[in-house]
Amino acid sequence: MEDDDLNQALVPAILGRSDQAYLRDAHVTVAGTLAQARAVLAECRIDLVLLDMRLPDGNGLPLAAELRDQPGSSVAVIALTGAPAEHGDDALAAGCVAVLGKPYGLAELREVVAAHLPHDQPAPEPGPGPAAAMPESPAASGARPAELPGAEAPGAWPAEPPGPGVDFGLLFCAVPGMYLALDPELTIVAVSDAYARETRMAPADLVGRCVWEALPEDPGSSQPGALTGLRASLERVCRTKTADTMDVQKRFMPPPDAGRGTYEACHFRPVNVPVFDGRGKLCYIVHALEDVTAQVAELERAHQAEQAAHDAKTEYVRRVSHELRTPINTIMGFGELLCLGDLTAEHREWASMMAKAARHLASFIDDIADISRAEMHRLSVAIEPVPVSGVIADALDLIRPLSASHGVHLDPPPPAAQHVFADQRRLRQVLLNLLSNAVKYNHPAGRVSVEVGAQPGDRLRICIRDTGRGIADYDIGQLFTPFQRLDAAQAGIEGAGLGLTLSRQLIEAMGGSIGATSAPGEGSVFWVELPVAHATATADTVTGADPVVELRAYTAPKTILYVEDMLETLLLVEHILKQRPSTSLVPAMLGGAALDLAAEYRPDLILLDLNLPDLPGEELLRRLKADPATCATPVVIISAEAACERVDSMLAIGAAAYLTKPISVRDFLHTVDTLLTAPRPAAVADDSEARLAEPQPEQPRSGE
Repeated sequence: MEDDDLNQALVPAILGRSDQAYLRDAHVTVAGTLAQARAVLAECRIDLVLLDMRLPDGNGLPLAAELRDQPGSSVAVIALTGAPAEHGDDALAAGCVAVLGKPYGLAELREVVAAHLPHDQPAPEPGPGPAAAMPESPAASGARPAELPGAEAPGAWPAEPPGPGVDFGLLFCAVPGMYLALDPELTIVAVSDAYARETRMAPADLVGRCVWEALPEDPGSSQPGALTGLRASLERVCRTKTADTMDVQKRFMPPPDAGRGTYEACHFRPVNVPVFDGRGKLCYIVHALEDVTAQVAELERAHQAEQAAHDAKTEYVRRVSHELRTPINTIMGFGELLCLGDLTAEHREWASMMAKAARHLASFIDDIADISRAEMHRLSVAIEPVPVSGVIADALDLIRPLSASHGVHLDPPPPAAQHVFADQRRLRQVLLNLLSNAVKYNHPAGRVSVEVGAQPGDRLRICIRDTGRGIADYDIGQLFTPFQRLDAAQAGIEGAGLGLTLSRQLIEAMGGSIGATSAPGEGSVFWVELPVAHATATADTVTGADPVVELRAYTAPKTILYVEDMLETLLLVEHILKQRPSTSLVPAMLGGAALDLAAEYRPDLILLDLNLPDLPGEELLRRLKADPATCATPVVIISAEAACERVDSMLAIGAAAYLTKPISVRDFLHTVDTLLTAPRPAAVADDSEARLAEPQPEQPRSGE
């Protein structure tokens, strides 16, 4: 039972190449869905089921339980899963006889199928000696060499083979793998030709010597036999009587037919396997080296390709963010300025809606960047007391068009006077994601409601309840796994499977928790819990009612130099500064011109964009801070580059503040007021007074 085309072809191919006839001759029937599997089971006699736990039409474990509980002889079921550690217990509880993790090797699949597939092949009759029925070498087959004639003499294989024409010493030397055989005292007793050839060592230099003497543990050695951790691995084998696989080892080896001084990197996976006699006594340890150089190189290439794709995605997100923030800055800024004007109530509402939509679009751009930051574990939050009712109301307003298009009813927001410690934008982002899922996974004419309730430990829980189809218990644990969409793709529901993962990271970064409960066929409840905060006075969010944005004059004229190559952004700042009539704006659209204007006008404040046509903004900031004439002048970065690393680097160089586009009128004026009214160094103040007495050059208008 497997829905993947490649895996469907893989199992018959592996079994068909087995050296055991009953595996090679087994007939494999493939079912890609639960429905197809039930049809096959009803029509055919099945001896063994290989069950992929995740199929397009549901989880396969209930079917495993049915096969276990059916009257008469039950059918053995082997579960296949990509997460055996996570789902193994569930599979065994459902009646599976074994759990095989993907990806599985040829030997693993054949071994587990051979153990549970019924067959009528009789066991071989024992011969004169325990190894007589085993034509393979002791190292390859696990034969018990201690019982072979001649095995009493350490350091050699039996001179006289137990069966006519079977020379186990010759077979061991010719086996294609890289093998050493050690006795219980860890003396090397046999070396395969492949081992000697690949390690560039003569068998005579190894046989009869203690493994520590022949293969000293030296991490700097080029010899693949000198393996870090070999002593610990062999001690574990002797103590536990079980095979031990060591970490992949890297060594630099001279390639065949290469000149002296030429080396190439090789990777080996060492395995130490115990060999016992019929009484369970340890007779030998087979030390095997598997050359995995090709696999490691393939993994490295895949990692490099993955890193290149990640870098390309990060650069794409950065470019999209930068290109969208500038026009949104214009829309939101002029929208807020319209709200300050003399408008009718209707026009003021329109302007407010325009500004609100622009802020939502800016928030969406931030969310895209958050997904990239979440993958690098670089999320940041600003914790403050947040009114719960306002955040819930905003989220419901924004999700209303989606609910209307799906025919899902949204209940009114609950009365909630509580505050929680959270990042307001991030909390709204989480609620929007949960509400969006509640709508998309609901039935037509379904309902979505929001509930608020106190929890122990001075915490508050916000619940999003829907009347959708619900989620099975065994799927709840996978909800917050990246790219895990359960059966959403088959149901035609759009998404990337990142929303819940990002929501959990955001809530946990705010000191909260997130979870879900569900009943199939009845609906689901997703909840977030956050610490309760005491209510605090909040500023009026209506732009026109905020005293910060009202008309204000400084006690003395102020000159502001704005370095920006986008004309619409220059015009926006010029209009915002009309709320500060005592300021004069000097525009510069090039970095070189900005340096000349800074020397000429000695501004009280410099506003700086980072992406200029002729000079990087970072370099311009360094030059301004290195010039004694402008080193004390505060510089405010106004940029569409929102990465935290970029902000931190600019502040470290000497920027007084960093405003990310789109800028808020209130935030901009608050920053300007703070820097222009702050006390300045005495030398700078004296220089400013001297400049007031000098004739000032005519200041260019914005856009010139």
